[in-house]
Parts: sequence; structure tokens; C-alpha cells
Amino acid sequence: MLGHINRSRQVYLMEMFGIGTMVKQKSLFFLVLFCLGGNCWAKERVIRGFGMDWKPVLTFAQPGDQVRFIDMIGHDTESIKGMIPPGTNGWKSKMGDEGFTVTLDADGLYVFKCNPHVAVGMFGAIIVGDPKKKPANLPEVQGNLDKVRIGRSSVKKILKKVIKAIESKASS
Repeated sequence: MLGHINRSRQVYLMEMFGIGTMVKQKSLFFLVLFCLGGNCWAKERVIRGFGMDWKPVLTFAQPGDQVRFIDMIGHDTESIKGMIPPGTNGWKSKMGDEGFTVTLDADGLYVFKCNPHVAVGMFGAIIVGDPKKKPANLPEVQGNLDKVRIGRSSVKKILKKVIKAIESKASS
């Protein structure tokens, strides 16, 4: 900016014209907007379509976290109706939608599938909230297990993994 002027002179000129204060105010303004948008502490979780499995099959997240699905060639992802927290919107990606991302704002258990591979058990689960407590919607999800026509035994295995993982975290 002022390459030939020494550093102290640059600071003096910036302060004289209020540039430093203006930059600080704009930076603070954008930081506040960013945090109000709920992204300040949110993390990105990544789930890979690997062969005919999701890796990891069980993901822990916090409200506001984003879950990004990668390696989606030959895959899609769709939440299963009745197996997500009440009052939340489900999702459905397009086939091969690389980097498809969902933001999960509500605590609870989210069970999802890959439609072309339900017959071979390509299901996964995301637990949003306290990893040491059973999700409030777990009984509802378990009650809706009978509504899963193809892949019911795979979803049942996922739910067993959910319970085992929570119990393991609660005891540690």
C-alpha cells in the first residue's frame, strides 16, 4: 500500500484517516454476521460412499454441523421418513451428487440410505447432540423399523451400533 513509507508512518497515516478503525469495525461486523448465521462453531463432517458402505457408518455431530457426502459415483443419499427427528426436513440427493451437503440443526438420530444399494444394506446414521445420551427420537425410530421394507435387518444392525456407541461413550 505505502511501500516506501516506514511501518510507523503507515500506522500513523492509517489512524489519521481512520482506516484502521474502519477495517476493525468491518471485520467485527462480518464476524458477528457469520456467528449469527450459526456457522461460528459448526464443523463439517464427511461421509464417504465406499463400495457399498458408508464410511463411517455412524457419525456424531452437533447442531449446526454440516455433513458432506463424498465419493458419490453410483450413490445417492436419502434420509428415511420416520427415522429423523420430528419437525425436521429430510434430504434426498441426486445420483452421483459429489459433495452433497446437509446442515443438521436439531438434536436426534438421522438414519439414511443409498437407494441403489438398500438391498445390500447401504444405510448409515448420524447422531446430533450429546454423544453420551440416547437421542430423544430413538424409540420412534425403533418403532418405525417395521415400515422399512427392504434392508430392515441392516437398519436394525445400525440401530444396535447406535446404542452400543452411545453406551460406550457414556461409560468413558
